[in-house]
Amino acid sequence: MGLVDIRLSAQELEKLALKIMYLVGRSHTQGAARWSVQSLSDELSMPGIAIAQTVGCLEQAKLVTASDNDILLPARDIGHITLREIMTVARSQKSGHLHTNGKAMPAVDRLTEQLEAAWQTTCNDRSLRDLIEEGG
Repeated sequence: MGLVDIRLSAQELEKLALKIMYLVGRSHTQGAARWSVQSLSDELSMPGIAIAQTVGCLEQAKLVTASDNDILLPARDIGHITLREIMTVARSQKSGHLHTNGKAMPAVDRLTEQLEAAWQTTCNDRSLRDLIEEGG
């Protein structure tokens, strides 16, 4: 079997990190079946390597932890894990895409600053528990 080249966009990495944390947090609070990298891969229809890389970043950030039998658990109370933290971890992952700021363009720079402020405002005071309680 050949190597799989996984290149996710920044938005895809953010969404994947949020999905992983949502599923792990929800199963923890509801006493449901626990998740592993493999079961998350199956559930999300994503290659295991993409899940493992994202879980590794979430572990390094102390947002998720793996038990001795590779079951994933929140690393701390989900009411104290902010959505902003999850998004920041996802944004710090290396996607394989080239990122460059290039030449300054004031109108574009202002817009991207506004978008950055908007996601931070949306996520800043919301916790993983808040997201899980919203349901869905």
